[in-house]
Amino acid sequence: SDPSYNASTLNLKLEKVLINSGILSHVDLSSDPYSIYLENVNTKAFGKINSNELKLEFINAFDQFTYISENITYLKQVKGSWEGDLIYMFDSGDWLINNIKIGLNTLKTRVNGDIQSGQGILKFDLDVHIPENTISDLISIIPGAMANQFDKLSATGKFSLVGSVKGMIDSIGHKPLIKCK
Repeated sequence: SDPSYNASTLNLKLEKVLINSGILSHVDLSSDPYSIYLENVNTKAFGKINSNELKLEFINAFDQFTYISENITYLKQVKGSWEGDLIYMFDSGDWLINNIKIGLNTLKTRVNGDIQSGQGILKFDLDVHIPENTISDLISIIPGAMANQFDKLSATGKFSLVGSVKGMIDSIGHKPLIKCK
């Protein structure tokens, strides 16, 4: 046996992971700058962790989600939830996302696929389904500064969207292709 070589094994069952009143702030200053802010994040999760990966089934709720890209606020102080399965591979830094349900204010969505990260690149291969929602559900996520433009809007019925986000974001300006139908 080589005395300079060390091997270890990690295999733990996570029965309860709790985050109460958490804050997440991420500012990306690359060529396509964006910022994400989450406040009052509450998470309940369980799963497994071993030497290769972290697997979690989780439920997140947050009181304020703000998304800003190139100095434009697309979402501001949106209340929501995010639940599903998450796998993080330690060796590659890849995140695998499955069975995700996202709620933003009253807008309901389902996202399946994966996001891979590494070397400053985020690769997206996501399928998005927005099941039956009303126009009011959609307007509920528009920032307050623009929402007043819809004060007199009256609409009935429901809508659904099916789409995808495929491609990558990197420091030289690549952006994923977003399709909706």
